Amino acid sequence: MKIAEALAKYKEEHEYLGSKLCKVGWWITELDEEDKKEVEALMYDTPLTSKEVMGFLTSINVNFSIETIRKHRMKECICLQQRA
Repeated sequence: MKIAEALAKYKEEHEYLGSKLCKVGWWITELDEEDKKEVEALMYDTPLTSKEVMGFLTSINVNFSIETIRKHRMKECICLQQRA
């Protein structure tokens, strides 16, 4: 496979790249309004730990690392830093 083909495939598989959003932020933008509200409550208005949030998301086949979730929840990710 040529590098250009591999890069195009990588970008296709990682659509969030270049969006100025983290993986979690990009995923949230793809949800309908009802689900966005639920996820925002899950991220910010819950006593669950980031590990528990990751476990729930994994149970619905949404896979993010615990560090990605933690950064998003703590507003340390790129998408939330831009809004601060």
